[in-house]
Amino acid sequence: MKKAVCFLFALSLLVLCACDALPAEPSEEASLSFSVNSIGNYVVEDGSIYVPLDDGTLAYVFLPTGDAADEIVLPSSIVVPASFNGKTVTEISNSAFYAVKDVLESVELPDTIRRIGNNAFKDCKNLREVNLPDTLTEIGESAFENCEMLSDVVLPSSLKNLYRLAFRNCKSIKQITLPCSIGGEEIFAYSGLESLTIADGVDKIGYMTFCEAPLREVTLPSNLKTFATNVIGGCPLESLTLNDGLEDVDLRYLYTTSVKEVVFPASVTKLTLQNNKDADQIDLYFEGKAPDLDFCQLFSESSANDFRETAYVIHYHEGAEGFTSPTWNGIPAEIW
Repeated sequence: MKKAVCFLFALSLLVLCACDALPAEPSEEASLSFSVNSIGNYVVEDGSIYVPLDDGTLAYVFLPTGDAADEIVLPSSIVVPASFNGKTVTEISNSAFYAVKDVLESVELPDTIRRIGNNAFKDCKNLREVNLPDTLTEIGESAFENCEMLSDVVLPSSLKNLYRLAFRNCKSIKQITLPCSIGGEEIFAYSGLESLTIADGVDKIGYMTFCEAPLREVTLPSNLKTFATNVIGGCPLESLTLNDGLEDVDLRYLYTTSVKEVVFPASVTKLTLQNNKDADQIDLYFEGKAPDLDFCQLFSESSANDFRETAYVIHYHEGAEGFTSPTWNGIPAEIW
């Protein structure tokens, strides 16, 4: 009995220390403010821990209960209440379900949740179902990372912030509509994502966002201005039509995909390319004038030869400003 009590006390400290609110921009260096003396501020009932927030609402954590180690309850399904003792539950705290990560299969969230914290569901390997309410505005760093059984995720239009690694390695997610701009890294990297729609109004996609996902279909919005480095690196996508309005396109690591052709709108003014000597040739079609070109050298290759003469073929309209034939910036070029 004594050992069980000590175990629960230590485990509660571990989970509670993970419940600090996220800073405006998540950081690995963010300090934790909880201490043993602050435990009296928390309310615990039936395994649910309610953490008071500065705005008078509550954050939620689940901690299994029991009088002895062999009696501790590890539920596979949890319903998070909308309120407790007259106060609204608005957050799922950092590492909220760590204690049940090996058994949790479904979670029902109330329509009051505004934020899901860092690592909230991380490593919940059996999690299959979780609803994301229309009140949700923020999903924290690594919130669903490694939830390999999670599928049918619908990101609400209310979402404003989606941080790095949020759905990394979620192998069962096949389709997603992205409702907000994202700057974080690898948000859907190594996921099972095959089809992607990016909603109108989104103007930024972060570094390696969909890297190594089995993407075969991408729909880009007219508002997108920047296509960042390695967004689709390692994807089996065979063609890519970029949206009108896009200005800065970084296609480093395009050679790691299955893309055979890219169509550039007339709005593109800056292009970054890269390749290696063994990659298949890619056709680049331009609707407008020649963009400013930066050809990045691979670290592993000699600076004497960047293989641009075999990496790409440029196709441009007759009379397009800035293009030259038979080569443009050392790349074979022809009129189409």
